[in-house]
Amino acid sequence: MANVEAVEADAAKQADLANLVNLLGVFSAAANGLQALEASINEQLMDLIDEHQKDYAQLQEAMTKAETACEALTLMHPEWFKVKRSIRTPYGTVKFHSGTKLLVENPEGTILLLRAEKKADPKFKAEEFIRSAEEPNLEMLERLDDETLARFQVRRVRADKFSVEAAKLDMGKAVKEAAEAKG
Repeated sequence: MANVEAVEADAAKQADLANLVNLLGVFSAAANGLQALEASINEQLMDLIDEHQKDYAQLQEAMTKAETACEALTLMHPEWFKVKRSIRTPYGTVKFHSGTKLLVENPEGTILLLRAEKKADPKFKAEEFIRSAEEPNLEMLERLDDETLARFQVRRVRADKFSVEAAKLDMGKAVKEAAEAKG
């Protein structure tokens, strides 16, 4: 009786192994097929991009020149932005955003000060504020207040950033405005 059970268990194990091998075959065939499909799509994409490369380059250049000219014009007329920091037209929007960035005057000195802070306060994780290429980690330093930044010879500098957005139709907004107009 024990022999029959052992043979049946071996047969079940062999069937399971055969099923596993079968499934791995399906998986590998699908993975290889997907890889081939992606390669084909990438090749077609490159062909499509090549067809439009000249137009793309011209349009990109036109956008860059127009954005630069828009920024120059808006900088000549700060009075346009006394009430609002943006101008919206049917052709698009120009706006100024306030933002900050960190200015590290002496990166090596900042690193030494961060390491000294860790020695003084073991809970302070200096390595989070230092990149492995031995430069201060600005993303982590951004979290500190200005007084703490000053201890590490870092200043938060305020600056306006300019941007241009192309006009686009917001159908949800258009429908809402149309409904309000019928009112």
